[in-house]
Amino acid sequence: DEYNKCLKGGLNETVAWDKMPAVIRSQNLLFVDGEFYPNNEALYFKGDADPNAIGDQNNDNYIQWRRAGDFIAGGFPRIFKNPGNLSQSVRPEYIRMGGADDAWLIAVLSTCALKPSIIANLFLSADGNNDASNNREDKMYGFYRMRLCVNGIWKDCIVDDLFPCRPYWLPVMASAPDNDQLWPHLCEKLVAKIRGNCYEALHGGSPSAAFADITGCPTEEYDLRTYDTDLLFEKLHTSYNVNNYNMLAVAVCNAQHELDNVEQRIGLISGHTYSVLGIDLGAEKIQVRDPFGRNENKFGGQYATQVSKSQQTGVMWLSFAEFVEYFTNVVVCYSENAYKEARQTIDLSFDSDKQQVSVPILKLTVPNGGNVEYLGLAQKDLSVRSQNPNRSHLDLCLFVFKANDAQASLDVAKHEPHGYIPMSTQRNKF
Repeated sequence: DEYNKCLKGGLNETVAWDKMPAVIRSQNLLFVDGEFYPNNEALYFKGDADPNAIGDQNNDNYIQWRRAGDFIAGGFPRIFKNPGNLSQSVRPEYIRMGGADDAWLIAVLSTCALKPSIIANLFLSADGNNDASNNREDKMYGFYRMRLCVNGIWKDCIVDDLFPCRPYWLPVMASAPDNDQLWPHLCEKLVAKIRGNCYEALHGGSPSAAFADITGCPTEEYDLRTYDTDLLFEKLHTSYNVNNYNMLAVAVCNAQHELDNVEQRIGLISGHTYSVLGIDLGAEKIQVRDPFGRNENKFGGQYATQVSKSQQTGVMWLSFAEFVEYFTNVVVCYSENAYKEARQTIDLSFDSDKQQVSVPILKLTVPNGGNVEYLGLAQKDLSVRSQNPNRSHLDLCLFVFKANDAQASLDVAKHEPHGYIPMSTQRNKF
């Protein structure tokens, strides 16, 4: 089969991701990812032993892994349905949540689609022309080169184009509503791969982590029970209506399940993450989207009559009062395009004999006329399947010292701190 051909062609676990494309092309292979092998272990941690795993191929719910070209409309795989015009290919309503419990991720991807360049930035592979006989892009070999900001550092990766589907039908995970492009499927599979080569690894996650992984940009979370909501609405208005989405947002409904019967009362789902897609400050209303992309017919809020029952996009307007009543948390991402990044991996080591922690000192040179907008710390994502489940994030802080002379050496024993990031066990802290 295709996987055995890959093995015979020299693809195995010893080949680095960045070396795989050359091997695949030279051997004219159709790539099958051995780490994310298309079987029940790619769906469930327990594989065939999971109670949801179905072995009977005659069962309608049996999962068949299909190549993108076998199910996509037209039979020719496309990352973007119109590569020459991203605004026609990447829109919030063009991604729909599937069988994975990953509203935290799909809502963030949907919001990021307000700025199509964010989604395009995840892809290193290109679409090329629409002539299959004359197209030599990666997709013709069944793979896509992508990247994700993992633990604060951009990391290149390769994924295949095999997706779990109903027998001879469509994918059961995230998809494009019109089945005409692959970026929704691929973005979700990329995150599933990084988190443990299994779709179950997507079950339960943090919107803050999703924003940081997808954009590499700083994030912040607001508790609507304590934060000045008028100020937050003003910030959202400025970003969405004035500054070209330099701050993107998602919102979590009734995160702590403190309110009862929310779904019956207004049609929203407690604990569910929604994209924030627009705001009208004058009319005091805010636009959100359910990542399922099809539940707006259950909505019973003030603007329910303005919801299109036929389009099934999951988009709906709420009054500010309804939003504050039913939503408890808003997570924002400062997605300004003009950032110049400097990223560095560091190791913190502990000397058990001396009972001392080795703390690195980093020097950042800021050019004349420049400013430091954000400093951040990122720790390993402990939700990743390969991590020790007994580990916890460290309680970290960062002290900042300033020297006006670029050549001056800093002495932390003598210089006064210029600023600091407070101690925190958060995975990402800015």
